[in-house]
Amino acid sequence: MKRRIALKQIGLGVSAGFVLPSWLAACSSDENPQPQIKYGGVVAIIGAGAAGLYAADILQANGVKVIVLEASDRVGGRLRSLKTSDKPSQSLLFTSPAPLGNDFPVELGADQVIGSDTIWSKILSQLELSTVDLGSSFQDNYFLDNAFVDGTTIAADADFLAAKAFLENLPSYSGASLTVQQAIQAAGINARVHRILNSWIGNRYGASNDVLGIKPLSEGLSQLTRDKKRLLLKDNPM
Repeated sequence: MKRRIALKQIGLGVSAGFVLPSWLAACSSDENPQPQIKYGGVVAIIGAGAAGLYAADILQANGVKVIVLEASDRVGGRLRSLKTSDKPSQSLLFTSPAPLGNDFPVELGADQVIGSDTIWSKILSQLELSTVDLGSSFQDNYFLDNAFVDGTTIAADADFLAAKAFLENLPSYSGASLTVQQAIQAAGINARVHRILNSWIGNRYGASNDVLGIKPLSEGLSQLTRDKKRLLLKDNPM
């Protein structure tokens, strides 16, 4: 059995510090051929988040030497739960000078699994972790015109529908090289829903619409093949 295929099957990489099962460690040399990639150097990966660890795993599985560089004192990137027992740490701080704390566990990021057919979703399935489909179980609510509006009511708002259409058409954008905010304004979308669009797009990708380029974003989104299901761990206290 090829080591890379086996790693995909168990969904856990050696770079993440997990012990390989005995059946994988016992693979014979005949079943585990020489490295598929001939490279004598060392590949440096910046960041020990999920993407960095997965990239390191793939390269290492192909016989390439890897070093992962991480600025903080922990791995996982945005995959982080804040527990009541956690001590103040620099890796927990964002913009506030005060250490984060809470009376119950809370996810600091990556709390949702986007796409039930993604690798991350498959790993959760292999770990036998139960999930809840947010799309079928809940609806999003919003603040519009400085007032709380439930998902059912806002669905009839013309400006909201225009914003939603803009979001859904992002993968097929073929216009000029603008920021997302400039493209929103060029599309004539009312300013009253601009903040909603920023939460859907800019915030989702760790930026804001006024600095995020729409063409590279569109090109990236057009390559996605996952479904649009949003899953949450069933034991999430929220």
